[in-house]
Formats: sequence, C-alpha cells, structure tokens
Amino acid sequence: MKSSHLRILLIAVLLMTILSACTRPASKAPVATATPTTELPFPMPGQPTVIKDIAAGTMTAQAMLTPQVATQQPPTGEVVVASPTPVPPTPVIVYTATPGIPVTYTMQLGDTLYCLARRYNLDPNAIISANPSLNADSIRDGTTINLPQGPVWPESLGSRARNAHPGTYSVGSGQTIYHVACYYGDVSPEAIAQANGLAAPYTLAANQSLNIP
Repeated sequence: MKSSHLRILLIAVLLMTILSACTRPASKAPVATATPTTELPFPMPGQPTVIKDIAAGTMTAQAMLTPQVATQQPPTGEVVVASPTPVPPTPVIVYTATPGIPVTYTMQLGDTLYCLARRYNLDPNAIISANPSLNADSIRDGTTINLPQGPVWPESLGSRARNAHPGTYSVGSGQTIYHVACYYGDVSPEAIAQANGLAAPYTLAANQSLNIP
C-alpha cells in the first residue's frame, strides 16, 4: 500500500472517532447532598439566644442573658385578713381623798370641824389649836379657818370613814354635797362630784341618787 493511501485511512479513522464523541450525551453533574447546618445568630443584649436546627426544624430558647428577678405574687383567690386595730382598755378611775391640805378653808353648808379632820386626815385638836380665836361650836358656813399640815387623824378616834362605801346615796331635802361628804367622812365632795359628773356649785335635788366612790 502506498503511503498516501495509509495517510488518508488514518485521517478517516480520526474523523470518525471525533464525530462519535460529539454524538454522545453529556454527563450530568453530581447532585450535592444537603448537609444539616446550625444557625447561630449573634444575640442582642437582653434577648434570648435562639438555636435553629435546620435538619430537625425545631427552635429552643436559652435563658435571658440578663436574668430578671421574678416578682412574687399572692396566690389567686387568697383572702387577706387585716389585723384589727387594737382598742385601748377603758381607764379605771380610782377616786382618792382630796390631795394635799389647803392652808386655809372656807366652811360650806354641811361642813363641821370633825368632818374636815376626817376628810383631810388631820387631828381635830390640831385644827382647834390652829384657830385659837374661834369656838368650835361657832364655826359655820362662810367661816374661813386655818388648816394645819399635821398631825394625822388619831387611831384612838376610830376609823376616818363614818359609813361604808362605795355605794349609792339618796339625797335628802335641803342637803348639799358637803352633807353627803360628811356622812361618809373620808370621801371628799370633789370626788363625789366627779363620780356623778357634777359641776360647781354642785346643786342637788331631793331624792337624787349619787354614786359614792
């Protein structure tokens, strides 16, 4: 075979090979498999950090970056009972004999020398000695006498109280609060007036009932 024929044959084979390659279908690129990823967005201050799982499709929240203190609330329906306001006890008034002994005293209707001695816890003889110019029998209402500051009522004369008390007293006709005080002896007219809400001049009515302390 001639060399020219051989060259032509090789060229023909080469062309056929090229043409067959052009008619073959193009191969497809491989499909990439999605790989689950995790998205971690940068959290804003005071906001929860959110983790998003693309594969599972769920979301979870972490605790707040800055924890907040929860305010405790009373249980729903709870009845709050207010404590009652304490009521102070009613004071008990205890009446005593007229405090102190005045230097002078003006006799009132119903007073007597011995009555004053019982009322102020004085020795009757000391009162007589303090008023040498006066006759004990002549001392009447309106007379001003001197009162000593002692000695006290002597035990030899018995109790200063002439009648038992506390109690009630029915006022007789024409009687004054000084008559009532002298009836009991060691109870002052001021204490009787205070126990009955009376104001000076302590006018009494017949058959009026008085509380005697």
